[in-house]
Amino acid sequence: MADSQRDINELLAKAAQYRNAAKKELEKHTKILQKNKGLSEELARIEARKETSYKDQANALKEVVSQVNEAKRVQKENIESLMSQEKSLKSLTGLQASLVEQDRRRIKILSEDPKIRNNTK
Repeated sequence: MADSQRDINELLAKAAQYRNAAKKELEKHTKILQKNKGLSEELARIEARKETSYKDQANALKEVVSQVNEAKRVQKENIESLMSQEKSLKSLTGLQASLVEQDRRRIKILSEDPKIRNNTK
């Protein structure tokens, strides 16, 4: 499981390697089929996709892509969780600021009222 962006980048690089290898296999077998069997490029490409070496590369690519997608999904969930936590923290900070402001007003009222000031001495 890829946990960091670096791991995801490594998986993406691996996927690119598999993709390039699959393309090379496909092109190689396509050319061979065109030359040996006299097939058109389209038919040769269809037949080349049936080759085991191409299928192996394509399956490996699919596996890596699924790992990348899973890692991105996990990352997205983590980011959403952090955003939710940030939102909660901001609301608590706002609530605290509101309470502090009310306390300041209360202290100011108490300090300005001479009756209350004399009673507190």
